Amino acid sequence: MTTSDVQALIGTTTNPPSEVELPMTGFTVSACIWTSANGTLTVALGPKNLTKDSFDTAMKSATMLTPLSGVGDSAFSIKLDVPQGMAGSAGIVVLKNGTYFSIQSAHKTKTSDELLKSITDLAKSASSKIQ
Repeated sequence: MTTSDVQALIGTTTNPPSEVELPMTGFTVSACIWTSANGTLTVALGPKNLTKDSFDTAMKSATMLTPLSGVGDSAFSIKLDVPQGMAGSAGIVVLKNGTYFSIQSAHKTKTSDELLKSITDLAKSASSKIQ
């Protein structure tokens, strides 16, 4: 994820990215969170060596996920509640060559559909770099 990728999505950042550990069902992911006056962007990288079957089974058990084609080996968009003061919010979870990652964003002026298109493009780019 480059600075220009981040700024294209949420605008000029107000702080360096924060690094956090996020607990997920069955594992923990390392994440970076960028903030700007207009929104937030979270990119998380999870465990490696996940099988597609395990990933798909876990993702399909969640009611808020919708299969998304054309990204990685398997991907799902996440239906997110739009935070107060924001116009849109979107997320995507991806498995590529056994590596899990997710991208989520909220924005003050971009709609959820606009954000989903932008983060899907970012996810396609990121998944193409995972060997």
